[in-house]
Amino acid sequence: MENGRERNDLYILRERQLKSTINAAVLEKNSIDERLWHTSVKTLKHIKSLQHIIYKSIQHTCEICHIAKQNRYNFSISTSSTLNVFDLVDVDVWGHYRRPTYDKIYYFVTIVDDCSRYTWLCLIHFKCEVIIVLRDYLTLIKNQFG
Repeated sequence: MENGRERNDLYILRERQLKSTINAAVLEKNSIDERLWHTSVKTLKHIKSLQHIIYKSIQHTCEICHIAKQNRYNFSISTSSTLNVFDLVDVDVWGHYRRPTYDKIYYFVTIVDDCSRYTWLCLIHFKCEVIIVLRDYLTLIKNQFG
């Protein structure tokens, strides 16, 4: 139990240094990646409470860390310019992902209107369902926008 003095309805405790009972710990990098949201080793070295951790393997094989650090070139600037909505739409099918959603969906379709940049996202179980998504999209556009 701590003793402190009261000032302005707050109890002020004196600062004391705690000695660490563990001077060093050996951990697999993968085991703490999930706990620390896949933070880079360079950033982890700045966290005071982790200064005594020695990593067995800096060159680890965490898939999420690897993907997060990938770089790619930007897409080229679009040369098309549409004046009316629905004159041009971009459709992309994404997937197959290793881990499905909670209801076992591995793919999704994005539909982006070039003029308004409005985006529709449709989850699908199989690639063959893209035609159904497009049919439903066209029906929606005809019904809501004439």
